[in-house]
Amino acid sequence: MSEEEMGITEELIRMFEKAEEIQMWKPPVPVGFYPVNIPFYDLEGNLWFNKDNQDYIWFPTQGQLQEMAWAKEYHEDNIDHLLMRFYTEIHNTPDFNWGYWDMFRTMEAKWLAFVMRTRYNKIWNGKDWTGVKEAKK
Repeated sequence: MSEEEMGITEELIRMFEKAEEIQMWKPPVPVGFYPVNIPFYDLEGNLWFNKDNQDYIWFPTQGQLQEMAWAKEYHEDNIDHLLMRFYTEIHNTPDFNWGYWDMFRTMEAKWLAFVMRTRYNKIWNGKDWTGVKEAKK
């Protein structure tokens, strides 16, 4: 499966690489030899990108990103609350430009942006994750 078929773009790679808070949650880096600059799945089903045989970027699934959002916001067993918060955040963002959410072309990118916004108060400026106040300047 190609990067394009997997929905992996250079920007998405950069977004996950720069999301240091998300990379802290990553599972152990797989042992073995993997091709450089090509996404791959490990035996556990985790998606990785081998940048240079030393830096492995982890691409959490939507479910893993939802668990990260859930861990901060909710203590009940009702996913509807999380989904409502996701929908509300995307369609009702008074802090910054409406077009912000339009730049994320995949659900993984939208969920990553949601977790970074709600859990870490950071937004994507096209190059890096910045604090919301920094991004307004």
